Amino acid sequence: MFIGCTPDCAAQTADSLIAEDLRNHGVTFTTNNAVTLLMTGQEKFDDLFKAIDQARSSIHLEYFNFRNDSINKELINHLARKAKEGVEIRAIFDGFGNASNNRPMRKKHLREIREKGIEIYEFKTIAFPWIHDIFNRDHRKIAVIDGRIGYTGGMN
Repeated sequence: MFIGCTPDCAAQTADSLIAEDLRNHGVTFTTNNAVTLLMTGQEKFDDLFKAIDQARSSIHLEYFNFRNDSINKELINHLARKAKEGVEIRAIFDGFGNASNNRPMRKKHLREIREKGIEIYEFKTIAFPWIHDIFNRDHRKIAVIDGRIGYTGGMN
């Protein structure tokens, strides 16, 4: 039994109630979309690299950090190939996220990445006293390919 809910509302899912409320507030939804749940890092990166390889116009990345490791090197290789083809590549990462991982990218790495035609920038570099901005960080994990394919969420 649902308290405070009519029998009609009992059959609705939370998602449909949220969607109905959003529509009532002027939000429109697109159709013909699909969602794929990628359960492991291997699945995510295999799929992401395939989408990158098929990109035609743009690749935008926003991550908390890009660790200086084998996965990042593979990512940069895929991005560099697309940059040579004229695909716009832009990436942003958090300064704290970069500094706090055990394999941060250094200025040398960023320079090498930029030389490959990839625009990459640091959001909120750490400056003394860094503690004043500890809670205003960019902890997103987003990739958008050609404005059509999107990845969100972490694989950690």
